Parts: sequence; structure tokens; C-alpha cells
Amino acid sequence: MVSLLRICQIAWKLINMNKNIETWLILGASSTISREFALQMAEQNNKIIFAGRDLKNIEKISNDIKIRHNTETEEIEIDIISIQNHKQLVQQCVNKVSGRLNIFVAIGTMPSQKNILNSDALASKVINTNFTGVVNILLAFMPFFKSQKSGNIIVLGSVAGDRGRLSNYIYGSSKSGIHTFLQGFRTEMGKIGVNVTNIKLGPVDTRMSYGAGFDKIMATPSATAAACISASKNKKGIVYFPWFWKYIMIVIRIIPEKLFNKFSL
Repeated sequence: MVSLLRICQIAWKLINMNKNIETWLILGASSTISREFALQMAEQNNKIIFAGRDLKNIEKISNDIKIRHNTETEEIEIDIISIQNHKQLVQQCVNKVSGRLNIFVAIGTMPSQKNILNSDALASKVINTNFTGVVNILLAFMPFFKSQKSGNIIVLGSVAGDRGRLSNYIYGSSKSGIHTFLQGFRTEMGKIGVNVTNIKLGPVDTRMSYGAGFDKIMATPSATAAACISASKNKKGIVYFPWFWKYIMIVIRIIPEKLFNKFSL
């Protein structure tokens, strides 16, 4: 017969397990970085909710992680540009949350500057995907986080947002806008106990950076995901990854514009 003490020990363990349950909503779930992030979070027994446009693809990723780590996963189809559907996503997500909700935002598109300048529709897509859509979805989640009064939000930015360059100023401006938004958003959310971390990435070895010419200094998706997790756990606000980009961008930002324009970067 199981003793009363043993029953109490099991009950206490179950209560504490429930207290430690975390759910991570991954927006932009089809990206390589997102998959690595989900793998590492699943290893820590977190529930993962994958949200993205390509539902078939994220279902494959979700099922793979569920089998690998025996963790709970869910999938939600969403197009970040369809801002009229963002409140619906919030409700769908809230219905699937176990324990505390956290968000990982890995949304971005980076066509070539040449292609963007040749297409009004493409320029609009870059801005609406990288900036407008991300801002709107974070604002849509704000009321929930104000009621939860805790949690972590990680948003992937880019060192391209630190200074406009001839080669990618439209993409860079969308990231710069996100960085500026997050400065105020982080202050707002910090007042209610929610930590907002902005990761400013240099080139990462993904399809987006293919052919960019940074092969020797590219970070791996796995190392990038680990850096995001570490920065969030340590309540960091802004983190450059890899670390050396912080100092590269300091130099780039202080170069006078007349001189900087001669480089045609």
C-alpha cells in the first residue's frame, strides 16, 4: 500500500511540474533558426506552438520534434501580413497554452535590393512582413501579457538595421523600424514583468544569407538559437550575435556619411 507520505510527495511533484510548464509560440516557424530554437526548447520539456504560412511544413517539423523529445506541440496557420487575423491568432494560441506563454519571433524576408527596386509589390511585402506585421502581432498579444504579468519575448533583428547601406537599405530600414519599436515596447512590457529581447543578428548560415559573401563569419542556426535562449534567460534587452558585430557596427555607425557613401556597401 502506498503511504500517505508517498502520495503527498507525488502530488507535490505534480504541482511543481505544472508551475514550471512553459509554452513557446514560434512565429515564423519554418525557418532554420526556428527549428533549432524549438529543438532546444523541447529538450527542456517546453510545449511548442508553431505558427507560420506553410502549414504542411510546420506540421512536419512539429511531428519530428514531438517524436524526438516526447513533448507537446501544436500548429497554427498564419500569414503575418494578414493583420486582420492577428487577434484570431491570439485567441487560438491562448486556447493552446500550458503554463506561461512566451514568444519567439523569427519573421523576415530579404530579397535583393535590385529585385525590390524593380517591384513595388516586393518593396511593400518586405516592409509589411518585417515591420508592420511583426509590430501588429506583438501589440495584439499585449493585453494577454498584461494579464499574465510575466513571460519572455524574443525578436530577431539584424545588424542591417543599424545603418542604411546602398546594398540593402529597404530591408535594413524595416529592421531599423523594428529595433526602434522594441525599445519602447521593451520599456512598456518591462513594467509588467515581461522581458523583451532584441537579437541583432549578423549573417547566419540559412537560405536568406546564401550568396551574401559572409561564409567565413556566418553563425550556425544552432549556435544562434542557443544565444537567443541564453540572452532571454539572462533578461538581456539588446544582444548582437555573434558578439563581434557589436563592435563592427559601432565603427560603421560613426563613419561620416560622405566617407561612408564612397564605400558603396
